[in-house]
Amino acid sequence: MFRRVCLCLVALACGSNITESGWATRNITAWGDSLTDGQPFTRPESYPSQLGALLPDRVVTNEGIGGETSSQILARMLADTTHRHDVTVIWMGRNNLTDPARIESDVAAAVKSLGSDRYVILTILNGDFSGTEAKGAPGYKTIMDVNRSFVLHYLGHVLDIRSYLVSLYDPTDPQDVQDHERDIPPSSLRAHWSGGIDLLHLSPEANTKVAQRVAEFITQRGW
Repeated sequence: MFRRVCLCLVALACGSNITESGWATRNITAWGDSLTDGQPFTRPESYPSQLGALLPDRVVTNEGIGGETSSQILARMLADTTHRHDVTVIWMGRNNLTDPARIESDVAAAVKSLGSDRYVILTILNGDFSGTEAKGAPGYKTIMDVNRSFVLHYLGHVLDIRSYLVSLYDPTDPQDVQDHERDIPPSSLRAHWSGGIDLLHLSPEANTKVAQRVAEFITQRGW
């Protein structure tokens, strides 16, 4: 009895509540690669930072590191003992698309490691890489297969951010229209440079869109 009372007091002190999986905080932790970290811009322009602005009563932690594979992200999650009971956003697999089976097993292990059933998996984005990830290309099929696997295995926990971003194309912009026909996130929402448009990474405006969708997903579920 004493132990149960202590656990409840700790949960209350951390702003937590009890779920079927155990105690869970209202904090949010985002795990991922450069798309989470905010590259090629600064962290204040990343989607986790903007998520924190949308949900000011929450503590949002950005655990994105550019260039990491799903296995590297998983290793950091398994070593972490601080955020395991937070609402968790998982966006991994973009940097090791040549090994889809590994991506799927890493995501499964990541979910299993959590101390709460309050998690959301974001679907992998395809980029404008010389047509190799456009609709009909082999890379496109790989990404779609992995994303479908996410939906199949984690029903109610997957946010199809890829399709959402594709849908936000500007019909008055010829390049966006072409991107939409190829089923890739539009150029208008990708990072712009003096020398051109990033093939994958998102603009600050697009990160805002991602943050809004994640915020809606979390609040609609009462997390």
